[in-house]
Amino acid sequence: MYVILGNPEALTNTVWLNNCLHFGMRSRQDHTDMLFGDVTMKATSEGKHYLEYSERMTKTRQGESRNTRSFAPKIFETPEFMKRRPVDTLTPTSRMYLSTLHNITPDSTHPPIRALWFSKQPLGKNKLGDLAKTMSLKAGLTGRKVNHSARKTTVTF
Repeated sequence: MYVILGNPEALTNTVWLNNCLHFGMRSRQDHTDMLFGDVTMKATSEGKHYLEYSERMTKTRQGESRNTRSFAPKIFETPEFMKRRPVDTLTPTSRMYLSTLHNITPDSTHPPIRALWFSKQPLGKNKLGDLAKTMSLKAGLTGRKVNHSARKTTVTF
């Protein structure tokens, strides 16, 4: 799992990339429709916490037996993501991706009330649709990168 936690944008990008790589999500619509309740916190017999993704039926996923997975995809936990969300956005029907609060400073210089990095407002579909492009530009990668690029990477693992 890739974990970068320094600011709200980096945390959102990390969650998005992990959802692409580990849950096989690819389209803007997959990410926009994802709810907090689509992921369940579980633990291994050794006590390591992980998130398990439960796919809901969508227009493109009708539940036909040839298209279902033989396992539930997992990601080992990133507790920072839950700590930075407003408490009432931790419900099963809350959107997974939330808009970031602006002017966030490092934890050591602001009061605990500013420990939240996200608002209750869902992140927009256009912002979600441009995440791969934005991340690749900031990383200095060449070539056209779109959200499906992360899915292609998953297939090669």
